[in-house]
Amino acid sequence: MKKLLCLLALTAVWNLAHAQDMVKTGEGIRQKSVAFLTFDVYKISHYAATIPAAEDVRAALAASTGDKKFELEFLRDVEADKIKDSLDGAYKNCDYKNKDKVKELLSVFKTDFKKGDVVTIAYSGGKTTFTSGPSVLSVDGDEIMQATWCIWLGKGITDQKKLKDELVKNAKK
Repeated sequence: MKKLLCLLALTAVWNLAHAQDMVKTGEGIRQKSVAFLTFDVYKISHYAATIPAAEDVRAALAASTGDKKFELEFLRDVEADKIKDSLDGAYKNCDYKNKDKVKELLSVFKTDFKKGDVVTIAYSGGKTTFTSGPSVLSVDGDEIMQATWCIWLGKGITDQKKLKDELVKNAKK
C-alpha cells in the first residue's frame, strides 16, 4: 500500500512539474453520435513542451519526441469497456499492429469512468505513461507514443476531424 501511495504521489508531482513547463496547444470535446443523438464524452486537452515549426503542426506534434501530454476529463459516466473498444479501434486505424502492447496499455482502465474522472497520457524521456485513477502504466519506446498521438492528432478518430484541429489551434503560427 505504501508503494502505491508513493507511486501516486510521484506521478502527481511529475505531472504538476511537467505541466508548468508545457504549453496548452488546444482542447476540444470528444463526441459520440448514436442514431440522431450526439453525446459529449470527454474534454481533451493537449500540452507540449516545444511546438515544432512545421507546415503540418498536427503531424509534427504527433511525431515529436519532446515532452507532451493529453488530459481527458470525462463529461459523463462511461463504461471502461467502451473506452477500451474505442481505443483498440483507434490503434488499428493508426496501423499499430502490436496487439499485446495495446492490450497491456488498455489494462490501465480497470473501472468504469464517472463524470469528472481524469485520464492523463504523458510522454517524456522515451516513455509513454497512462494514468487512470490509481492505475499507472509506463511503456518504453517512441513507436507506441506515435501510435497513441495518432489517435487524436492523426487518423485514429475518423468521425471528428474538428477535434484534431482544436487540439493544435494554439500551436499554429
